[in-house]
Amino acid sequence: MKYAGHIVRKGLIAKLINAVSYDGSFVPVYGRVPDNATYPYIKIGNAEMGEIDQNQSTFVQTINTLIEVVTRFDSDTGGVTESDIVTNLVTQLIRTRSAGYIDLSADGFNVYTQTIGFINKIEEAENDHYYYRSIINIDIRVEQV
Repeated sequence: MKYAGHIVRKGLIAKLINAVSYDGSFVPVYGRVPDNATYPYIKIGNAEMGEIDQNQSTFVQTINTLIEVVTRFDSDTGGVTESDIVTNLVTQLIRTRSAGYIDLSADGFNVYTQTIGFINKIEEAENDHYYYRSIINIDIRVEQV
């Protein structure tokens, strides 16, 4: 069985990069956030994998990945709306029917479900800024072909 976590992460980045626009600019998408990141940004987190033994002829995995939408403001006067707008754009791209699933065929996998487990909203007041994070938990089931 081949592990599909890094392949799913690569597919999510490809799906979202240059596809989410806010305030006239594309929202950057990262696997690892650089020190000079601009806000808002989208981060594709590490994946957790569980095997699903549904039949005797193929290997099936569920890959659970966190997608974070992060916004930052100088004061507590903004941020929630921007976070919600970008989160909405991301969910429209990743929670589709089968025609819109990420394409992993070049890496030997077929995606057969792509569902959102939950979205968690976090507000953090730091000394320098206010941060708003939407954490989207997505479950992607893949079959090794």
